[in-house]
Amino acid sequence: MFCELFIIQIISLYYWIGFPPDDISDTGQNWNMPIYDWNNEDVRKDLFDWWIKRLRRTLSTVDLLRFDHFRGLESHYVIPVDIDTQELNFSQAHWVKTPGYELLTAITETFGSDIPVIVEDLGNITSEVVELRDRFHLFGVKILQMGFYNDSENIYSPHNYIPNSVAYTGTHDYPTILQWWIEKASEKEKHQFIEYIRRPIDGHKELIDGLKLEKHVDKYICWYFIQVLLQSASNGTIIQMQDLLNIPTRMNKPGTASDVEHNGPQNWSWRFEWSQLTSDTRIRLKKLTQMYGRDLKYGKSIPSEDMAMKNDSRYDLQ
Repeated sequence: MFCELFIIQIISLYYWIGFPPDDISDTGQNWNMPIYDWNNEDVRKDLFDWWIKRLRRTLSTVDLLRFDHFRGLESHYVIPVDIDTQELNFSQAHWVKTPGYELLTAITETFGSDIPVIVEDLGNITSEVVELRDRFHLFGVKILQMGFYNDSENIYSPHNYIPNSVAYTGTHDYPTILQWWIEKASEKEKHQFIEYIRRPIDGHKELIDGLKLEKHVDKYICWYFIQVLLQSASNGTIIQMQDLLNIPTRMNKPGTASDVEHNGPQNWSWRFEWSQLTSDTRIRLKKLTQMYGRDLKYGKSIPSEDMAMKNDSRYDLQ
């Protein structure tokens, strides 16, 4: 049924795609879908052509595109499946090399090297993944929630962000900022964040609206996160609407059941309503975006050449 909607020739039916255990899922993930037959030389050209057609169509409708699971363009995690019984053999799951360099070469030759793409370089990232990302000057992802549980060398701490990146308060796979602060953040993370934003002189004595800094942060944690994010060196920032509205409803919890028959919270079910966006929120966001030069005054988020820190090795002007 509907066989005309699928190109079976470019799919391998002997493996399903997934991801090993990580900080998002303790048990690993089975994504319940077959993989593209990336390493079959007989179908690679058709597979690449199909992807280029798909990208061309998508870019005709959006300004910016995000490649989810960029890790998979360097190597993908396969789970063997018995084609007769459909049983999965998790004990034999393993990584397989992906022709990502060849695919990205074909893509940039078609669309140009400045293709408007963000790549989600999170999870089990290797030096090969970083090399592939940087070889094509692609914008990686920084998650602010991950920036306060480690030492000062943590790549997700905002002082370590590089211009060639897009910084998020959190993504659809993470708790909202309010939920993270109340339910998930450790005391160490909270303390580190408080110290991160505290004024260096007499900051412990400071009162804000009559509240100590710790209490003020508890009340306005989302705005503190948004300000730190906008202050960073990342050329792009993305704020989840739930974080802007200071609500705890997350979008998705990976690895959890969510369908019409599931009795519980439904993934991807939250919807924004314009009535939720108050004038106070609009004014505050406008003030911060203008203050930190993120209102696209120059028509682009990359600063003009005379504003670049030319002697800073971490600053790669694109």
